[in-house]
Amino acid sequence: MKKSYDEMTRPELLAELAHLSSDGSQAAKLELLGHDLEIQREQLRAQRDQLLASQSQNQISRDAYAELYDFAPVAYLLLDPHGLIRAINLTGSALLERERSKLIDTRLHAFIIPPDRPAFLEHMRHCRETGSQVVTELSIQTSTGRFIPVQLISRRQSQNDYRTIINDLTERRRAEAAIGTLNAGLEVRVTERTAQLLQANAQLLQEVTFRKEAEAALIDASRRKDEFLAMLAHELRNPLSPIRSATDFLRLVLKDDQDCHEMLTIISRQADHMARIVDDLLDVSRITRGKISLDFEVLNWSQLVREVVEDISAELAASELAIHLELPEEPIWVSGDETRLSQVVSNLLHNARKFTDRGGSVAIRLTVDRSNAEQLRAMLSVRDTGIGIASDMLGRLFTPFNQADRSLDRSRGGLGLGLALVKGLVELHGGTITAVSEGLGTGAEFTVCLALTHAPAAVASPPADGNGRQSLRVLIIDDQHDTVHTMDALLKNLGHEVFTAYDGEEGVRIARQMHPQVIFSDIGLPGMDGYSVARSVRADPQMRSAYLVAVTGYGQQEDRRRALEAGFDRHLTKPIPFQELKGVLAGLL
Repeated sequence: MKKSYDEMTRPELLAELAHLSSDGSQAAKLELLGHDLEIQREQLRAQRDQLLASQSQNQISRDAYAELYDFAPVAYLLLDPHGLIRAINLTGSALLERERSKLIDTRLHAFIIPPDRPAFLEHMRHCRETGSQVVTELSIQTSTGRFIPVQLISRRQSQNDYRTIINDLTERRRAEAAIGTLNAGLEVRVTERTAQLLQANAQLLQEVTFRKEAEAALIDASRRKDEFLAMLAHELRNPLSPIRSATDFLRLVLKDDQDCHEMLTIISRQADHMARIVDDLLDVSRITRGKISLDFEVLNWSQLVREVVEDISAELAASELAIHLELPEEPIWVSGDETRLSQVVSNLLHNARKFTDRGGSVAIRLTVDRSNAEQLRAMLSVRDTGIGIASDMLGRLFTPFNQADRSLDRSRGGLGLGLALVKGLVELHGGTITAVSEGLGTGAEFTVCLALTHAPAAVASPPADGNGRQSLRVLIIDDQHDTVHTMDALLKNLGHEVFTAYDGEEGVRIARQMHPQVIFSDIGLPGMDGYSVARSVRADPQMRSAYLVAVTGYGQQEDRRRALEAGFDRHLTKPIPFQELKGVLAGLL
């Protein structure tokens, strides 16, 4: 079957053209055949142009690849199975410092330094046997004799071709050496710093040990100080007790002798002053150590202030000071410890008396601050016309042992404890105290601020005793003969039947014989102490109704607690004020 023109090759078409040309009857076919030949010529021309373009692009790609290959940052080699160099780029020839043409068919083994040649042979063997990539680090010696640390990375490409990369490790080794030097220097510095820290730690440990020892010494010193203060108070109160009792007795029996009465008043006032100094000293120490406790109850602040002013009015009058008292008619209720708040008012008044000359005045005013509706406050101010306060003293006024009177004669006296005690007690009640003065000679004003509270619930008054007794059987137990003698004389003068004993065993024996209604017992007795006396009395059914009063120079809170636990009904601290002594007995009549 004859092919169509489209299926004929060019030679076949030319042969067909020659045949048609010889046959004049085939003109149409001849024209069609010429047209097909023209189309094929154009297609061949287009194919030639595409082939030339492809050849040009391939040449450009080959040139680019050759450039990349030759000037790559690492050396590229093509090795045979025995390490013979079959191809190498320019970077490789530069690394080996020899012309590329002279490296072809040269064994790379010749450039490996002798100690590393076994490693190179093992490298090639492993590459041949596994076909996987093999990495080995070794050193080469260039044609100029320079030693270079390198890394070989080889992989088998075909049976006889092993593509190999040589990385120059000079910079890396230099960096590693620098890092090693730095690490060595850092290690030296760390070692030195560690030694310094160990030394500093040893010094710190020594200092901590020293501070702990110092702290222990301070705690021990504080304990000894507290013990000393308690003992000092006891030793000071013991002689004050007979002095006060003797004074009260003489005032009763010599009440018609004006001169004696004045002298006894002076003695009594000075004894009270000394007792107050002792109390302030102990109370400030307790507040500083956080050892003071308060018995809170709802108090009529206005009534309490009035009572304290009345108690001290005689002293203020003796100093020829005018008293101006301004209190609201309605009760002002606060929550606090009655004894301690009385102490606050008393200390402020004593301070005003001490620093106000004769002819001056003291104004006491109690008001309610209503500026804050959510928290009403009671404001108690004590203002005097005394010597005033210098501006440099205001900031230190409430510091313990701070003295406003710095004159050589110290005419104002005192230890500088009263105001420090006031501040501590007020703050324990959640209040504040401020002092204001315009300077020396202008007087001073102290203001105590306490929060108001609700009025207490009404309490029914206890029924009257109605026993009709006029005198009591009283037993006094104390190893201080002066104390026993003066209290005996004082109580007998008040009409009571009095028995005395000078040690605990004697006191218990007399109590069992005489069944006293009231027993005043010292705590620090020889042999059987006061606590044992109380327990013995409470253990005897016939004496359980006796009213026991501890009378001692130890007046700390712990002493009060121990006395009550031992069985005492009341704890009184020497010297006992005459009115307080009368009050105890009057409550039992």
